[in-house]
Amino acid sequence: MQANPAVMGVEGHLAWARGYLWRVLSPQLWGLRKERLLRH
Repeated sequence: MQANPAVMGVEGHLAWARGYLWRVLSPQLWGLRKERLLRH
């Protein structure tokens, strides 16, 4: 479902950006949580 954000409306663009950021940031956040758990 890789749609071009420029073709979608504002809501579609925000939803696409939110999904993109979630896919990019969630693995990093989980990595930080795992590191914290391992440190404790």
